[in-house]
Amino acid sequence: MTTPENKNSDGAKASCASCCGCGGSPSPMKKKKIFTTVAIVVIVLIVALVIVFSSLGRIIKTGVQTVGSQVTKSQITVDDIDLSLLGGKLVIDNLVIGNPEGFKTDSAMRLGKVQVKLNPKSIFSDSIEIYEVLVDAPQITYERSLTSSNISVIQDNVNAFLPKDDGKDKEAEEDKDKKPGKKVVIDQVTVSNGQINLSATLLQGVALPVPLPTVALSDIGKTKTVTPPEAAAQVLAKVLSSVLDVATEALKKLVSSPGELLQSVTDGAGKKTAETKKDIQDAAAKVEEKAAEVGKDVKEAADSVKKAAGGLLKTFTGKEDDAKK
Repeated sequence: MTTPENKNSDGAKASCASCCGCGGSPSPMKKKKIFTTVAIVVIVLIVALVIVFSSLGRIIKTGVQTVGSQVTKSQITVDDIDLSLLGGKLVIDNLVIGNPEGFKTDSAMRLGKVQVKLNPKSIFSDSIEIYEVLVDAPQITYERSLTSSNISVIQDNVNAFLPKDDGKDKEAEEDKDKKPGKKVVIDQVTVSNGQINLSATLLQGVALPVPLPTVALSDIGKTKTVTPPEAAAQVLAKVLSSVLDVATEALKKLVSSPGELLQSVTDGAGKKTAETKKDIQDAAAKVEEKAAEVGKDVKEAADSVKKAAGGLLKTFTGKEDDAKK
């Protein structure tokens, strides 16, 4: 005997069967449509991620060039930036800091490769975690004018960008912690095997290579919140300060004892290749020769002034002054 409920149930099954032919389960055609839809969604997501990740390098490159130029007030260029999120590595190729206006040499600093190890997950958070920054064999040109140098001008610009550490900005610092925006923490920065090429009027066109001691910084952004531009400015300020110390000392030796400078730059090349060491020796020898020539020229000029003064005095008084003797 068939009850009304059984009749309704049988009718529903018959209706489903007539609709999809599966007795209540999705048909093969419907399964295929679902699978196709899911596959399309996955492909779209993958393509979107590839586009985002590939564009990150370009975004970082634009940021480095734009913000860096604002901080130093000199043109900054970058050839390429390679970001590997899976490996947690960032490589900046051929970062060049141009000279401020009024200086003749091609650039102030050339950083062949800057290698960065970071926590890839932190890139999408409020605070970027950087484990290590390595700058190997940077080439720095110190150009001295009559009143200043390219390095000191850039250093002044960088220092002007950095927040003042005088206790007055404590409230502003607290506000910065609360504001949205990227912050950065850097465990270790190392700049090694650098070379400073001294270029000054006294050198008469000779560029004297002087080794730059290793520069190291640690725990940037751990005790005081910093933005990525401020962290970069801190590192650059430290490097520029070291460059100025080395260049100033080298120029002092150039004036007082060029022979001692020759020995010091030769010793500094002890770990370099024989070819590089020879280049340093040749350049330093030329500097010593030029310094001697300058000294001779100054003496001859002084003698000429004395003779001229004596001649003028004789014309008006008929007597020669002791300055001529």
